[in-house]
Amino acid sequence: MCEGFGLITLYLNIKSLTLLLVYQIIFLYNMNTNILHLFIIVLLYSCSAAEAIDEPTDENDGKVPEQVIGTFSHPGILFNFEDLFRIKEQAGYNEEPWMLGYSILEKNTDYNYSVSGPYEIVEQTETQRTRNALSADSQMAYHCALMWIITENSKYAEKAVEILNAWSYTLKSIQGEGDMLMASWYGFNLINAAEILRYTYSKWNYEDIKQSEIMFQEVFYGLIKDWKRGRAGNWDTAITKMHLAIGVYLDDRTIFDRAIAFYKSQIHESNGTLKYNIYETGQNCESARDQTHAQMGLGGLAESCEVAWKQGIDLYSFMDNRLLKGFEYTAKYNLWYDDLPPFISNVYGDVISDIDRGEFQPIYEMVYNHYFNRKKVDDSEIEYTMKVVEAVRAKGGESFSALHLGLGSLMYNIVKK
Repeated sequence: MCEGFGLITLYLNIKSLTLLLVYQIIFLYNMNTNILHLFIIVLLYSCSAAEAIDEPTDENDGKVPEQVIGTFSHPGILFNFEDLFRIKEQAGYNEEPWMLGYSILEKNTDYNYSVSGPYEIVEQTETQRTRNALSADSQMAYHCALMWIITENSKYAEKAVEILNAWSYTLKSIQGEGDMLMASWYGFNLINAAEILRYTYSKWNYEDIKQSEIMFQEVFYGLIKDWKRGRAGNWDTAITKMHLAIGVYLDDRTIFDRAIAFYKSQIHESNGTLKYNIYETGQNCESARDQTHAQMGLGGLAESCEVAWKQGIDLYSFMDNRLLKGFEYTAKYNLWYDDLPPFISNVYGDVISDIDRGEFQPIYEMVYNHYFNRKKVDDSEIEYTMKVVEAVRAKGGESFSALHLGLGSLMYNIVKK
């Protein structure tokens, strides 16, 4: 890629595991000069966008299916080239909902940001100094990467690279209470920034990119590779999305395939698999705990689905759109409707919790975009998720957090004007 790179529109329509040749594009762009830079890139894009594997059965469950994915598409964690081109275009729309998302992003991104870290060890302590530093820096890196795409101002890319390099050459371990959550939440911000920059910003040095791979492999994956497992489902849904992201970034099919198998597992060893995080009624395994943790679990599942989708695997439809059923249940309750299916008791309690009721996490736009915009499901099937999206937009648009990347009013809205 050239630094004043001109985004490439990449349209992939791949329905088999056969390696396909995909040719691509021309983009003309004038970057602070009167000279037009012409890019004609012809790619042998051997991209086997895999079909979704069959649902596990009792006989083969727990085994990692061989080569779920062939060759990875890049960029390909939350966004591909087509997405980036769309986001850049839609950020210029002077109307809702796109301008809402862009306004939030712009206000929370600063290429003059002073990096809070890095530290060799990140841990949850009384002062939270190292944890807060990684949280803040990871979010800024991601936001700067997005603003680089939208504005083509290289100062944003430079800041994102500065943050990534600082942590890549310094971070040795993440420790203590919440270690896997920190690795999954903050790591997901960092790795999305890295994936975007790696394929759009030529001034990120090869040696530094390889160092980032070492960090994600040894520090992040080394910690989360076996999941947390147990009752707190939101841990493992977060870990799964990070597994998938690492698999893509490292071009590691084994890591990626393990995450797909875990998401689909029918064995009850974790409440972080789809089957045991969302019950058949749509109830979340943490609905009796509080509504924030219930939504944290849902958000991790949704982000996992989006990463898989970018690689040609449809987790969204798994178990008869179980993810949508979970979103509808939680959205309905948090919109103050009480006519829900009979509650299923579990370790967290016998009744649904009203703690944090009505407080929406930044997770709904992505799911709404997939089922309503992409798949064209009937309004009745996505009624309450749609109502949440409308309510969030009415209050200024979907925000973001360290836990969920959000900003969906712009990032996940494929509808054109």
